Order: sequence, then structure tokens, then C-alpha cells
Amino acid sequence: MYNEKQNPNQYWNTDIPMQNYYPVDFGSQELQFQTMDHQYTQESEMRFSNSPESVPEEEEEPPLLEELGIDTDQIILKSVAVLNPFQGSGTTDVSTFVHDNDLAGPIVFCIAMAACIFFSGGKAQFGYVYGFAVTGCIMMYILLNLMTTTQDVTLTAVASILGYCLLPVVILSALGIFISLRNPVGYVLSLVAVVFCSMSASRFFVSLLGDTNQRILIAYPCALLYGVFDLITIF
Repeated sequence: MYNEKQNPNQYWNTDIPMQNYYPVDFGSQELQFQTMDHQYTQESEMRFSNSPESVPEEEEEPPLLEELGIDTDQIILKSVAVLNPFQGSGTTDVSTFVHDNDLAGPIVFCIAMAACIFFSGGKAQFGYVYGFAVTGCIMMYILLNLMTTTQDVTLTAVASILGYCLLPVVILSALGIFISLRNPVGYVLSLVAVVFCSMSASRFFVSLLGDTNQRILIAYPCALLYGVFDLITIF
């Protein structure tokens, strides 16, 4: 029978310390694991960023001019070819110039010519320059297609040649900012610029068509077109 006077603590083992019955603090361990995971993540990101295979894609992107298809070195080479009247129609530079239908240079030359006319006090605006340029390219394209049956004559090729050969007139318009062209000296310089432009353009068109016998015939409409730009520059 149960003895009411019996000490109730005798059923408990008092030799075991009470601290062993305390609950385990898993929160601190979980926090420790989280810290280790965060540290491991930082170390792995640093190793991945230092690896040669993890180079950012932005550094490997080409320059903006290259993405737009603008080659400044090629524009300079074509400009030098235009200003060199001693090159024959069969040289390597002329052949490369003809088959590379670049329109970046002509656009830059048209903008430069319109800006020079504006600063020199001329009455012509940007619309006049681009209007005559587009009309002249279309008329020259039709004329060259009537003169030959080759398939190399395209509108972009005609526009590229006419635009690059406009460079002497652009130089004349830049000269008009500093001196007046409405005098005998200016008229002579204008005539020289027109002859220079028409002879350069006819040389490139002959190389494009492959017929050297038509150079004088091609130079005549080119002289008329560049004469219009010359008149815009002077007046």
C-alpha cells in the first residue's frame, strides 16, 4: 500500500544534474548555419568573378561605330582615293572603293557641306542639299543602267561614289566660311572643284562599268550635278 508518509522525492534520481533536462537551443545553431551559408556564398561569388570565363559580356561588345557599320579608317582611305587624281581605274584601291557601298561618308559630307553653307551665310538649307543629292543619285543610276547591262550598278553604289566625290565641293564650302567666293578667285576655285569632282566620279564609274571608253560621256552629267552643288555653295 501507498505510504503517505513516504518522501515523494525518493522516486526521482537526484544524481542527474538538472541542466541536462534543459531544452537544446537550436536557434543559435540555425543562425550559425545561416552565417556559414552566407559566407560560403560570398566566397563562391568571388571565385566565380575572378575566373577568366566569367568576363562580363559588356566588355566584349564592339564599339558603337562598329555596331552601326561605320568604319572611320575606310572613310579616310576613300577620301584619300578621291583626292588622288593620279590613280588609274584598274588599281586595287579603286576596285575596293567601287565594290564597297558605304553610305556613312556621303552622309557626313552632305551634313558638313550644309553646315558650312549655313555658317558662311548662304541661303541654302539642309533640305536643298539632300534634295539635290537624292535626285542626282536617282538620275545617275537610271543613266548608268541605260548605258550598260552589268548587274554591278546599284543605287547604293552610285550614291556612295557620288557622295565621296563631293569632297572637293565640301572643301570649297568650308573655304567659303573664311573668304568670299563671289569674286574671280572664287569662280576659278569653283570651276576647279567641279572638274575635280567630275573626273574622280567618272574614274570610279568607269571602274564599276568596266568600260574605259565611256569616261568622258559619264563625266558630263557628273559635272552638271556637281555644278549645281557649286552654285548652292557660292550663292
